Order: sequence, then C-alpha cells, then structure tokens
Amino acid sequence: MYGQKPDVSVMKLPPLDRRLEMRTSQHDVAHWQAAATKAGYRSMTEWIRHTLNKEIEGGVRQAVLNRPAIATTRLENGIRVVSESIPGSKRIELGAFVECGWRDEGEERPGLAELCQRLLLAGTSSRDERQIATETYPTAGFVARDYTCFHASVPGEGCWEVMDLLGDVFLNSTFPQECLERERRSLLLEWNESCDEPRRYLEHLRRGTLQARRNALRRFDRTDVIYFVQRHYTPGRIVLAAAGDVFHEDLVAQARDAFWRLEGEDTPAAGAAPKRPPLWTEEEPFTHSYFCLEVAANASGADRWGLYALAEILGERLHWCLYRDLDLVATVNCACEIGKGTARVVVRGSALPENEFAAVQEILSAWRELVTWSSAATPAEIERAKRRLRTRNSWQGDHTYNRFQRIGLDELYFGKTMPEERMLAEIDLVNAGMLRQIARRLGNERLGNERLEMNLAVVGPVERGASAGLLEKAAAAPRALGLAI
Repeated sequence: MYGQKPDVSVMKLPPLDRRLEMRTSQHDVAHWQAAATKAGYRSMTEWIRHTLNKEIEGGVRQAVLNRPAIATTRLENGIRVVSESIPGSKRIELGAFVECGWRDEGEERPGLAELCQRLLLAGTSSRDERQIATETYPTAGFVARDYTCFHASVPGEGCWEVMDLLGDVFLNSTFPQECLERERRSLLLEWNESCDEPRRYLEHLRRGTLQARRNALRRFDRTDVIYFVQRHYTPGRIVLAAAGDVFHEDLVAQARDAFWRLEGEDTPAAGAAPKRPPLWTEEEPFTHSYFCLEVAANASGADRWGLYALAEILGERLHWCLYRDLDLVATVNCACEIGKGTARVVVRGSALPENEFAAVQEILSAWRELVTWSSAATPAEIERAKRRLRTRNSWQGDHTYNRFQRIGLDELYFGKTMPEERMLAEIDLVNAGMLRQIARRLGNERLGNERLEMNLAVVGPVERGASAGLLEKAAAAPRALGLAI
C-alpha cells in the first residue's frame, strides 16, 4: 500500500545513475534513506552526493550537484511542493501555504480562519500543545486575506521534524475544547489590545467591525472549526515551500511521508471578500485620523509588475502632493496587494481630522488622473518606480524568509514560480505603453459597473459626515467625481 515503508532488508539497490534519471519512488527513497543511516550519514542527500562523487561521472552527477534554483513537484494527492536552493545558507525557511484566508469566512463567520489556524497548533492525537511548542523547532502561523501560512526557520537537519509536524497537525488535530476556550479569550484580548494601536486597529477594520467579529467569535464551537478545516484544508489548496540550502528530492520525499494520507475534494476558493459598505469608521480618541482607501482591480500574472509600478507612481505623487506641497497628511503610502485573480490598490495614511476629507479627495483625484492617463506617467517616474521595485525585490532576496514567501505565493496565486533573474527582467520590460494599457483597462473595468468598488476605513476622531458623503457619491456615481474616462 502506498505510504507503507518497505522491508529494506530484502530489497536490491537499483542502479543509482538510472534511478536519478527518473522520478524517484518512495520505494527507492526508503531504501536510500536506510542505506544513508547505516553508513552513518546525517541525511540521504549527503549519502547520494558521496556516492555520486565516487561512482558516477558526467551528466547525472552534474544534474544532481548543480540542482536548479527553483523546483516544483505535484504529489499524487495534489499537494504542490516548491523549493528554492540557496547554496551556503545556514538556515532553511520551511512551511505551508493554504489557500484559505479571512475572505473565506463569509459574512456570518468573521474570525473563524484565525481561530482555526491557532487550534491546528493546539494538539494532535500524538502531540499535545506543549510538545508541539517545545519538541520541534518553533512553528508560527498567521492568516492573510487570501491564505493561511505556517512556517519555521530550521537548520538543514530539522526539515524532516517540521514537515512531520505539519503533516500531523493537518491530519490529526483534535481541537481540544479547553484550547478552543483559551484561544477564544486570547484572540479577544489581542483584538481589544489593537484598539490602542491605530494602524493595527485599521487593519482589523478592513476585515469588518471589531464588534461583529467579537460577537461571531463567542458563538463558534468545535464543530464550526472542524467543518471549516475539512472544507478548506484540502490537498489542492496546499503548497509546501522551502528556501535555503535544501535538496528538492529530499523535500518531496519528506512531504510524501508526512502528507500521503491527506485527502479531500477541493472546494472553489472564495472570489472576493464579503461585501462591505463604502465607508467604515470607528470613533476613537486619537490625535489623528488614520485612513485606508482601497480600490479594487482585476489582475493576472502578466499585469503584476505593471500594477506594482502604477502603485509606486501613485505613492510618489501622493507623497509630494499631500505631504510636501499641501501639508494635508502626517503620513501617506501606496501599495498594490495582488491575490489570485484580484488586486487592490491600497492607500494608507494619517491626517488631522479637519484635513481628512481634503486628503481623501486629493487621493481620488490622483487616482482618476492616473487611470484616465490625463496626467500620464513620465519616463522619469517610470524609471524611478522600476528602480525601487528592483531594489526592494533584490534586497528581500537576501533573506530566506522572503524567498520562502515569494515562491510559495507565486505557486499559490499563479501556479508557477519565477526566478529572481526573470523577475528583474520583467520589471525592466515595464514601459509607458504597458502602463497606459493597464491603467485604461482598470478604469474601464471599474467604471463600467453600476457601482465603483471602493472602500474607506477610518479610525480616530472621524469627520463622518464629510467622508461619508464623498465615498457614497464616489460609489454611486463615479462620473460625479470626474472618474469617467
């Protein structure tokens, strides 16, 4: 039966060069692992390398030793395994991405994805919570809009321990009732604590009002958690990723051993987050009003770097206009958040309450000018945006965690990974013509609808009447704000 370890004592070792030219089976991997252990090597990879150096010359040896920087394998049950080799790296970042985030909660279950993520690390049939926390390398998790991530930073020999733990929590979690009550209290305390930090509070508000999430969290029981995990933690929605001095074949073998029993039919991922009113506000006694303006856009992998460049250009214009010239804001920045088939241009900032309305109005005006190309991006702006993208992505590539995030999300969102050289080459291809096409398409897509998909969240001493009027006007009649092309 698949997944059972064979009796290596009666096996005959297959010709190594022939087997390395083909996909290794679990039968071979088990035998090689046994041979490596018997010979005193720390891992099967070391044993293979030693054997190759002694026995094999030519193409097969070079194919294994000069392994590709990025490799991807789909297991028999549908789980994808992706790795990026960074020779000489002292640690490996290893973990799992699940295509399930807070957008999958729906309007009736806000907060359930985060509760499930915590309870998956609260105990299994063979490990209690303390053993999970202390007997392996520290494994953390978090929930984003489109995905949930579990990850750990380990030395090379620790990969198997973390992979075995991930397989255990995905397959055998028991969701103890006492842990559910404790994690419920912990989440409520963390959410309440975020009210003291405006920017954290604002990010919570993007998911929905805190009061609605508190009320829903108090209603959840163990059945809700089990149903949510069984529905969303299925093989086709899981990507196992690793970045560091990792050998891909070893990683695939470890993933097979840990996850071969995981089954389940994949349910379609949620297409969009639950609908929200155009304006969400929370009145708090802060000195400044903190705002987050989102404009939705459809996106594909081909649009990615063009959208990032447009966001960089918009952010630069807002900085000089709102911060330097008009002195309307204390802070302002712009980012493009790309998911699976979706993208959101997000502008975050803070301003004095009396300046909030004027600041939001200027942001909408700058967005209009960019998507209509009435104020076209200049060659200098495009070059500065590309330079910032190249610098940021090259700098992030120096860290195994950032590479782990990049390859995992590329595989999750686009079904393929992109080496750094190709990524930099695609950034170089961004030009005025590409940006104009993307900008005009964004404008036509959004403005062709009856309502403009736009949201504003504000925390602080809110000038609600003015902001509400502006956003309701923008959502119901884009042309009234001059947003028509």
